[in-house]
Amino acid sequence: MARETVAQRNARFDTERDTRLAQEVAEYPQRLMAVLARATDAYFALSVSDNKFRVDDETNIEYWILAYAHSSDSQERVEDLEYTLDRKDAEDAEAKRKVDLARTAFNKLTKEEQEVLGLNSQFNW
Repeated sequence: MARETVAQRNARFDTERDTRLAQEVAEYPQRLMAVLARATDAYFALSVSDNKFRVDDETNIEYWILAYAHSSDSQERVEDLEYTLDRKDAEDAEAKRKVDLARTAFNKLTKEEQEVLGLNSQFNW
């Protein structure tokens, strides 16, 4: 079995990098629009100025400025916003799970047990 030379390996790495970059550039507009839609669904503020999108997460005092044109910087910012939205979705799912768990436990109690414990459905979830 022949070994790969340094020049061949470098050429292979260059080809792989160019292929990955071409794929990122092709997917970027669709990925950008998808992350902007997710951000607005998550109640992040969206504004447009100077041909750039600004997404504000006012609860965490965080913002992202995203360009429509692909660059390594814009790609990184989109990925960062996607990560933040994924984390927010996971936190929301965990909070919902806990509420559902509390509701299920509350519903298992009798009215008398609820009263003795000082629980009521209006304030305990």
